[in-house]
Amino acid sequence: QPDPIPVGIASDDLQLVLPRAIAHYDGYQGVWINNSDLASYGLNRGSLAIVVPEEVRRGDLVAITELDNDLVSCGFYDCDFGIVCLEVGGSEPQLFDRSNVKILGRIVGVTNAKKNSDGTMEVRPLNL
Repeated sequence: QPDPIPVGIASDDLQLVLPRAIAHYDGYQGVWINNSDLASYGLNRGSLAIVVPEEVRRGDLVAITELDNDLVSCGFYDCDFGIVCLEVGGSEPQLFDRSNVKILGRIVGVTNAKKNSDGTMEVRPLNL
């Protein structure tokens, strides 16, 4: 396993320790996971998904936000004819009008949100 690289995120002194596999991205955003829909992919309820602002493609695991209410949804991305579809497996896909959502980016890592004794949180990459 490669050595992690500490990366500081300016948010209430939150410091994430990122593995080299995902430490090269320019920006990071955290999204709290509030359900267990994607638990089989490593995104358990209460975990923090690490999102990077990168162009997304069909089949990528992504986070989006609804512009009118700021609700965040995560799932496997597809988009056709102005309709964004997020699939989570085991339930009906969520459908959104493309003009009503902002794609936050691709989910590349996750942490269980438990801080180490030094106050850091270790992130593990998602290999989907």
